[in-house]
Amino acid sequence: MNRILSFTSLVFLIQVPYLTGHDSPTHRIEALTARIKSEGLSATWLIDRAFEHNALGDWRKAVVDFDAALQLSPHSWPARAGCAKACLNLGEWERAASVALEGIELQDDPADKAP
Repeated sequence: MNRILSFTSLVFLIQVPYLTGHDSPTHRIEALTARIKSEGLSATWLIDRAFEHNALGDWRKAVVDFDAALQLSPHSWPARAGCAKACLNLGEWERAASVALEGIELQDDPADKAP
């Protein structure tokens, strides 16, 4: 009986990393890229992929994705904040400030306040 329990425990412990693990940023980027290629551009997917680039420290690619997302969804606060942060990491202070200020200006847009 003890051997059966030991074997069962061993099998379970071997499988735990596969059951509880999550995709790395690289895997998420690959999956999101495949989805964008097959289903077309989406601001949400571009933003998600940009944050994964940020996680890897690839701020240039993050800025490209955030910019593309802002073309599709100019009022997206996650895209603006992520883009500004990536620009700061690149040392592009003026670009970071302009992205943030554009977001503040868009906040005063009457279309944002419509019911």
